[in-house]
Formats: sequence, structure tokens, C-alpha cells
Amino acid sequence: MNQQKQTAAYAGSKFTNVPRDLAALLVSLKGFHGAAIGERDYRNLADSIVGTEPFTIILFTEPLAFEYARRKEYIETIKHQIDSELDETVFNNFGSEINENMFVFLRTHEDPEDVHLNRLIRQYYPKAKIILRQRHPMAWARNWKAGKYAAARIRIERRRRYDMPGPLCWGATNLPQQFYFMNSTSTYARGCSSGSGTREAHSYFGLAFIELSKRISIPSYILVYDRDNVLRFVARQDKFLIIPDSMGSNCEVDNKIVSALMRRAWQVKAVESPDYSRIREIRIFRR
Repeated sequence: MNQQKQTAAYAGSKFTNVPRDLAALLVSLKGFHGAAIGERDYRNLADSIVGTEPFTIILFTEPLAFEYARRKEYIETIKHQIDSELDETVFNNFGSEINENMFVFLRTHEDPEDVHLNRLIRQYYPKAKIILRQRHPMAWARNWKAGKYAAARIRIERRRRYDMPGPLCWGATNLPQQFYFMNSTSTYARGCSSGSGTREAHSYFGLAFIELSKRISIPSYILVYDRDNVLRFVARQDKFLIIPDSMGSNCEVDNKIVSALMRRAWQVKAVESPDYSRIREIRIFRR
């Protein structure tokens, strides 16, 4: 069993306001743009980064406090217009037939204003009405018979506001994130478990930064975006730190090499409260 050698622990009660020098650094990152991986050999990638004044920011995010769930200071409300109940029923039940018909039609015709498509959809309305009436007889008698089934609907989406400088705010996720910054080229990569692209970036840039840390000092900053939507400072260390989540995923580096590199890396994890509503502690350790 792998044993963890813990070297530092930062209690949540000790998280502080972001220091002025770090706040100024964060503001300067707004003009940074995403870096392409390009080089799939992490050692060559490390060579290309060595002169760019690299540093990393690790960002943990607490779930938004329940009491803010409906407050506009913390939540952005977005309204999306979606298809009517009638159109949705047509697409769900006759979508394949419509697509086949349109495929044949477009071989010899154009339909820039969707005139033919809309006419075709309307031909299925009688069948869709029968389906709706059979599926929801009480609602049909009360509302849909008056035409409400044919009206466009509104879907409400509520998104948490991330009041942080870009690019920290662009991920919009509660998952741990690691940002790899190349200061002199004004570029960065974002690593996270949220998708295949961010897992790939985390693996390649993470391994490259571990390799590079053998040669140069890479500063690491740890931040927490707390349950009150306030960015909090945890620590700064002169050595490179890495989130172990998904390391080695979506990349072509052999697992044995990844494991060997991670054994020498200083890793960071968050310890949550029993109800997962807060980060109780941030730990730095080595296996």
C-alpha cells in the first residue's frame, strides 16, 4: 500500500484574503491565452517551457452555500427558448422519418429558410396531438386543448457566478483545477477532470512541469473559492505542487513512467467536511 508522507496541512479556518502582490498577479493573467500542447513528448514540452518563467495555480472550489441558491449576486439566471411540447413530440417520435425525407429533398433542392422542413414538421402535428392526448389526458383537457401545447416554452438555467479574474473563472466547475502559466509568453493550460481535453492538458503539462522542476524552481499558489463566492489564499510554495486527479489520462505516456514521476512529485489534495459543504483542510504530501 502506498504511504503518504505529509509535509504540510492548511486548515480551512486559516485561509486568508489574497495578498496584494498575488492579487496584482491574478489581474495580469486576464490577457493570457490558451497554450496548445503541440509536443506530445513531455520531456520536449518541458524543454520548450524552461525559459518562460513558469508557475502554477491550484484552485479548489467549495459548493455554493445553500442559502445563496436564489440570490442574483451569487447565481446568474439564463432563459432559453425551447421547442413547444408539440414540436418536441414530433422530433422524438418521427425524427428519423423527417431526416430521411430531408436527405432526399436536399439532393435536388435547397431550403435556406427551412420552408420545406417546417411544412414537413406540420404534417406530423395530427399524429403528435394523438400521442399527447393519450399520454397526458388530464393535461390535454385542461391546458393543451386551448393551444398551450403548441406554444414555445422557456427553460430556466441557473449558473453560479465565479467572481474571479480570468482565466480562473472560465472553468466554472467545483472540481479541483490546476493552471499552468508560462509568464513570458502570456500563455496557460488548464488541467481538470471535467473533460477529455482538460485531462489531456493536465497530464502533459503536469508531467512536463514535474520534469522541469528537476532543473528550476516553479512557484505554486494554492487558492480556494469558498462557499460565499470569495477567493481565499491558502499558501505559496517555491516548489512545484500538483493535483494527482486524472494524472496520466488521455495521454500517450506509459503508466509506469507516470507513476514514477508522480512518486517524486509533491501532491495536493483537499479534505472536505463530512457533509461535503466545506474544505476542512488542504494537504501537501508525497508518496
